Amino acid sequence: MVQLYLQPLSYHHITKYEVEQAISEKKIASLVGKKKYFSKVAVWKRCEEGSVKKDKIYNVIDIALSHDKSIQNIWQNLIQPHKCSWMKTSDSMPLIMGVVNTTPDSFSDGGEFSDTEKAIEHAKNLIEQGAHCVDIGGESTRPGARAVDEAVERERVIPVIKGLSGCKAVLSVDTRKAIIMKEAINAGASVINDVSGLQFDKDSTDTLVQSHADVVLMHSSDIPELMQKNTTYTHVTFDVYDKLKNMVEKSVACGIDRKRIIIDPGIGFGKTPIQNLQLLKGLPIFHGLGCPILIGTSRKGFIGHVSNEENPQNRIAGTIATVLYSALHSAIDCVRVHDVKQIRQAFDMWDHLHNVEL
Repeated sequence: MVQLYLQPLSYHHITKYEVEQAISEKKIASLVGKKKYFSKVAVWKRCEEGSVKKDKIYNVIDIALSHDKSIQNIWQNLIQPHKCSWMKTSDSMPLIMGVVNTTPDSFSDGGEFSDTEKAIEHAKNLIEQGAHCVDIGGESTRPGARAVDEAVERERVIPVIKGLSGCKAVLSVDTRKAIIMKEAINAGASVINDVSGLQFDKDSTDTLVQSHADVVLMHSSDIPELMQKNTTYTHVTFDVYDKLKNMVEKSVACGIDRKRIIIDPGIGFGKTPIQNLQLLKGLPIFHGLGCPILIGTSRKGFIGHVSNEENPQNRIAGTIATVLYSALHSAIDCVRVHDVKQIRQAFDMWDHLHNVEL
């Protein structure tokens, strides 16, 4: 069977009256039910030899009325809202997930919050600055990083999660290990953020099945120690799409409700700078999987590559550019960032500009 992909094109900012009329006439459609409207759709096909080619660009009405079941399945995913239970926000801007690294060797802030009390204080500050969720991690997954013993990881993250119990934000744990997932859920975490997409630990899927936690399935080409040596793709956007599709289908088949699954294309995880840019450009295509989308571009190396900035802490402006672009063109659901205050301000400013009447 030929694999198809749908790419929404031609975004519009139009009045409420124009929207209602244009939607009723099927001249435009709303991307996942948000205020992002498109009038054309590019259909891509993966050929038998594995290559991906753009087949044709269609008007929205032609796709909406198509009798092709494969197209209709993807089409419904593109236009229907899909959020996990904790994703309660306006339809204009994504949720903000604040990063809390308790590691001594993370690429941007390693060692700053390795003390439990400092990590808790930092998380509370991020929540006050506008984070809807805080993601606590005890194992660096930067390029070249090696796995951490589970006892060390437990000591780093579980006391922090317990210390944040009762806070007004959702708690997430950034881990690849089933035992840490289970203990974090028992301590109060309700989101599991696994950079391996439940591939690292064979017990991870069962742990999620037996819980009510949501899970972020992220794409990576390999373990952090080796991923930057494995950056070869036929077409990065569609190869990552296919891998995430496989992860989602496997998780659902094992008993994890699709409504609990969030997908992350894994910016910086086994991709070159240009491949990261291509993924950001192609984000709308990933709505075809029918799951909320999270991205993590914060302070990452490809921003430094573009801006010639070696210091990760000086890449805030570049981070803002990537998350605003993704929010405005791709209707993503969540951004994982270090600099919550600055991202919140950028989102608030854009939201007010977008909604003010002339």
